[in-house]
Amino acid sequence: MGESATGSIMPIHVMPGEVWWDVIREGRRFTRRAAGKGAVAAAAVAAVGALGGGAASAAATQNGKIKLEFRAWTQDASYQTEADLMQRAVAPWLSQNPGVDLVVHAQAGSIGNVMSQLLAGTGPDVYHSWHPQSVFSNPLFAQNLTPYVKKYNADLSVFNQTQLAVFQQPRGLLALPYYLGTYAMAFNLTLFDDAGIAYPDQAWDYRAYEHAARALTKKGTSSTKQIWGGSLGLGWMGSPPTDATGDPFVPPFIAWGFGGGSYVDPSDPSRCVADSTATVKANEWAYGLSREGVVNNAGAWYSFTSGQYAMAPAPSFDLTAAAEQFRQLKWDFWPMPTFPHGPATGATEDMLVMNPATKYPDLAWDFMYWIAFKPDWQRSMMALYLLSPALTSLWEEWVRVVGQVAPPLRTKNVKVFADMAELNRAFPKQIFAYQATQADGIFAAWGQKMSANQISVAEGLRQITSQVNALEAVGPQEAAQSAAALSKIVAELKQAQNTPKVLTFGPPPRVDAGLPPTPASQLVTVKNNTYTLIGQGKGPAGQSDSGTFAAMPFDLSKGTFSCRITGIYAYQNSTIQDGCQVALMARSSLADAAANATIGYATGHGVHLHSRSLPSVGEGDQKDGTAPGLIPRARFHVNDYAAAKNYLPMPLWLQLSRDGGQWTAYTSLNGKTWAQAGNPVTLEVGGVWIGLWVNSNTAWNANMKIQASFDDLTFKPITFVQVGTP
Repeated sequence: MGESATGSIMPIHVMPGEVWWDVIREGRRFTRRAAGKGAVAAAAVAAVGALGGGAASAAATQNGKIKLEFRAWTQDASYQTEADLMQRAVAPWLSQNPGVDLVVHAQAGSIGNVMSQLLAGTGPDVYHSWHPQSVFSNPLFAQNLTPYVKKYNADLSVFNQTQLAVFQQPRGLLALPYYLGTYAMAFNLTLFDDAGIAYPDQAWDYRAYEHAARALTKKGTSSTKQIWGGSLGLGWMGSPPTDATGDPFVPPFIAWGFGGGSYVDPSDPSRCVADSTATVKANEWAYGLSREGVVNNAGAWYSFTSGQYAMAPAPSFDLTAAAEQFRQLKWDFWPMPTFPHGPATGATEDMLVMNPATKYPDLAWDFMYWIAFKPDWQRSMMALYLLSPALTSLWEEWVRVVGQVAPPLRTKNVKVFADMAELNRAFPKQIFAYQATQADGIFAAWGQKMSANQISVAEGLRQITSQVNALEAVGPQEAAQSAAALSKIVAELKQAQNTPKVLTFGPPPRVDAGLPPTPASQLVTVKNNTYTLIGQGKGPAGQSDSGTFAAMPFDLSKGTFSCRITGIYAYQNSTIQDGCQVALMARSSLADAAANATIGYATGHGVHLHSRSLPSVGEGDQKDGTAPGLIPRARFHVNDYAAAKNYLPMPLWLQLSRDGGQWTAYTSLNGKTWAQAGNPVTLEVGGVWIGLWVNSNTAWNANMKIQASFDDLTFKPITFVQVGTP
C-alpha cells in the first residue's frame, strides 16, 4: 500500500478567514458570477489543492490509462465549482498513480440513482452512501472488504468502532467510514435570558436537561408562538414524524446512554433487544417528555431558526448552515446531556463502498484506503464543507480548521462535537443483519402508536422485538431464496436484452397489495376514457411508498406505455401543498416497498423520475431541470401555493418504455415531440404493474388529498388500490 505524499500531519493551508468563508458560503455560485468572483474562486480551487498537498489539477486523460470512477455526495450537483474542487482534491492520489484517470462525480440526491447504475452495469467503482440498510440488502451493491483488510493489514482501530460495527455484516466488512458526523445541542440563549433561566453547566446531565426544558416550555396563544424547551430528535435515528419517513422513534444514543440499552444486540446483529430494561427506560423517559409537550421534533436543527426551540440536536455535518442561518440568534453549542450510562451522542453511518463489478478491485481498494485511512481527502472536505473526519486523529485539527475558515463559528463551542468522537461515544443507527428495511417499517409502525399514546412504550417495544426477531430468524433462508430468484431474473433480463424475441415473465404478485381504507370506487372514477384519481399518501419516497394506483399487469420484456395528465386539482376546496405527485408508474408488486420506475409531475417542483431498483431499497430521484424531459416547474407558469382552478395549466404527456431490465422515461407537451427524461433506470424484476399514480404528500398534512385526471392512455387499468398507508 503506497504512502500518501502527506501521510504525516501537515500545516493547514487556508486563505484569510473572510475570503475563505466567502468561498465556502458562495463558492457554489461562482460559475454564475465569474466576472465578480473569478479570482476568489480560482484561489479556492488552489487552496483545496494545497490542503491535499498535491497538484492544482487532476491528471489529464491519455490513451492507455485505466479509468476509475468515484461518486461523492455534494450539496448541489449543478454547481460546477464543487465538482472542480473535488476533482482537485484527489490530485495527491493521482500523483502516486500516473497510469490512472480518476473521475469524481459530484452527485446530489438519493443512493437509489447509484443502485440503478450498478444494476445496469454502469455504476461507479467506488461510491459514497449513507443508506447501509439499502446498500447491504443485496450482494450486487457492496463488495466484501474483509480480504483486502487482511491482505494489506489495514488498521481499523483508527475509526469510531461503533460506526465501523454497522458496516460489519454476516457476509463481511461491506464499507469503510467516509466521515463521522456527531451531534451536539444547540442552545437559543435568548430564550434562556428572557425566561431568566441560568445556562446549564457544560457537565450537565439528562435531569438538568429535563429541568431546563420544562422551565423553558411555553404554550402558544393566538398572539404568541409555541415554544418548546427542547427536542430529542425523536425518530428511529432522529427522523421527525413530519418528514417523509414518518417514523417517530427514539434514537439509539439515548438507549445506549441509559444503562447500555440497545435495539440491536451488539454481539449478534440478527437479534433485536429493543425490549431490554435499559432501552424501555430510555424510551419511557423520552416519550414521556414528548407527550407532556415539553419536547417536540425540531427535525435536526432547521426549526431552531424559528425561535421556537430553546434546545435542539445539532449535527456537525451541517455546520455551514448553522453559520449562515443562526446569525440573527444569540446561540452556542453544548455537549449532549450525560445519561445514566455515561456520555453519548448520535453519529452518521456515511460510508465508502466498492462496486462488486469493478474491473479493477485492487485499484479501487487502494483509492478507498487513501480516502479513509489517509488525511488528504478528509482535509479537503474539512475546508470545503466543514465535514468532520472519519479518522479520530484528525478531530483536533478539524476544530482548528472550522475556526479558521468559518468566522461565524470561531467563538462557538465546536469542540463538543469532537469530544464524543474522541471518546468513542458516538452511536450511529443500528442495522439488522438480514431484514434491515423491513425492520425499519416495524419500528415506524409501533413508534407511531407509542407516540400517539395508543400503546404503552413497554408493550410497543415488546411487539417490535418479537416481530423483528421473527423476521431475522428466517433471514438467512429468505436471503438465499432471494439471491436465487434474483439470479434467475437477471439471466432472463440479459436474455431479453440480447435477443429480439420478446420474453414472457411470471405475472407480478398481488397478494401483498395494500388495502384501501375506502372502496376503490371512491378512489378512482372512469368516464369517457378519462381516469380521475383521488390521491392521499407520502408518494414514492425512501424505502416505501403510499398513494392511489390504477394499474394493469404486464409480463413481457418489451413494451411502451403512455398517458396524458389533463389536470391536478385541490380536493374539497382546499389548496394543495409542496410535493404532491401525479405520475405514470411501473411497480414490481402492489406492496409499498416494491421496485418501481415513476415519471411524473411534482407540485412545487416539476417533472421527476423516481426509481427503486429492488424492493425495499432506497429510492433514486432524478430531479426537474437536470435533463430536457425533466421539465422544470417554471415551464408550467403556475403558483402551486395559492388557490387555483387547475394546478397543471397545460397538458403533460408521460411515457415509460421497457426493454428487458431497462426502463426509459419520456415527456411531451404536445403528444408528438418527445424528450427523454433523465437517464434510463434498471429494475431487476419480472412482471410489473403499469399504471397511473397520485399522492398528496401527507408528510406536510396527514389528511390532505388531491385529485388528478388522465386520458389518452395506451393501456387499460383493471386494478384500483391504495398502496401503503395513506
